[in-house]
Parts: sequence; C-alpha cells; structure tokens
Amino acid sequence: METQIINDNSCIRVINDGTPLLIIKTQVKTIDTVKNEMVRIDIGEGALKHIYIKYSDVTLPAGLADVFALRDAVKAMLDVAQAQADLTPLTNLIQTTSTAQTDGITAVKTSVDTLAQQVTASGNAQTQNLAAVKQSVDALSLISTNQSAQLDGIKQEVINSGKSQTTLLTSMAQVLGQINQSLAAANNNLSQPVRVDESVPMVVYNGFAGAVGAATTDPVWAIQRITRNGDMYIYEWANGNKQYTNIWDNRYNLNYLPAGL
Repeated sequence: METQIINDNSCIRVINDGTPLLIIKTQVKTIDTVKNEMVRIDIGEGALKHIYIKYSDVTLPAGLADVFALRDAVKAMLDVAQAQADLTPLTNLIQTTSTAQTDGITAVKTSVDTLAQQVTASGNAQTQNLAAVKQSVDALSLISTNQSAQLDGIKQEVINSGKSQTTLLTSMAQVLGQINQSLAAANNNLSQPVRVDESVPMVVYNGFAGAVGAATTDPVWAIQRITRNGDMYIYEWANGNKQYTNIWDNRYNLNYLPAGL
C-alpha cells in the first residue's frame, strides 16, 4: 500500500493507493505514535474513529527518518487552531449505558434503605412495648415475696427476649448497610474504567477493577471490549459477564461475549 500525505489549505489530504481522505485541520485533537510503526490522528469522534497511518507505507513526504519524523511532519501541516469537537456517538452510547446502570442500582439501593427503615421502626416499637411491660411489673410492689420472685423471673425473661430481638435487628441493620455499601461500590466501579486501551485500531478495551490498587496481573478485573464494525458498535465483556475475575494483562486473549449470554 502506498500512502501520500499532502498539505491542502484547510485540510490534510491522505491518499491511500489513489483513494483520497480529507481531514479538516480544525478536527484534529491529538497526533501520536502507536508501537513505533504508526501515526494515530485523533479527530475528536471517539477512539474507534482514529485515523492510522503506517510509516512504512508513506512515500510523501519523502525521506522521513522514522515514525516520529512522520508525526512531526503531519503536525507541521496544521495551520489553524484546534477547536473543541462535539461529543462522539460512542461516548453518548457509553454514557447512556452508564446512566441506565446507575438508575437500576439506585432503585435497588432505595429499596434496601426503605427495608432498613422498616426494620429499625419495628425494633423501636418492640423496645417500647417491652419497656411498658417492665414498668407494669415494677408497679406490682405489694405482691408477696414468692410472687415477686416469679414476676422477677418473668421480667428477666422478657428483658432477655427483648435483648435477643434487639441484637437480631442490629445484625440485620448491619447486613443491610453492607449490602448498601456493596451496591454503591459496584455502581462506582462500573461507571468509570480504571484502565483504557486504545492501541488496537477500531477496538477499545475498558478495565474495571474489583479492588482498590489492583495490579494488572491480579484476577480482579471486569473487562469490556468495544469494537467498531462499519457504522456499528459491538459491546462485549470478557467471558460474557461483568464479574471481577479476569486479568487485565490477558485482555487480548480472552473470550468476549455480550453480557448475560
């Protein structure tokens, strides 16, 4: 394949085997190199729409020493200021998916909070009832010694029962709090990837860590792969689920499927 790169006023004209591609200079956001063999041009329309130019295919400009010289030559052709581009369709799709996940988790969190409030209210009501019983028993001060002893035993049993129920309700409240924290952590983990790999043309890998400070060699990653196929975007997850069981360094060799299959 033969590639020519020409400075064409407000455009950069890239000709691949006779087929021209015009890049509006104001669209260009960044120019960098990939794997010391390609120049990558970001036109602000998402990672899957980057333009890649292989250094070994370039015949014009001629005489470039390496891929870095090619990068600098493309940069020199930019004669207008960079402009802020609109958000890309891919970004909108990711944000929409993230919003839907957040709404679902928020609904579950609301249900858990409501249940916790009901448990707390029930515990308070039982505590008040037990206090009323205790006051009634204490009022019977004129009962004989034997009867008083019996009533004391009954009172102690009531108190012990109340303590057991209070302990149970406290444990339930703690469990509900842990569930609440887990849901909040899951929401945060899947709303923003910890690592993003855009080094493969037309593919983006997003890594979500299941633990703070996770190493890339630890099996605690949920990995999403987004592939562009023509005008279609394909969203897949390692092993077809969002569980934190994968190793980030193995992302190129994992089996990807739509989540839930």
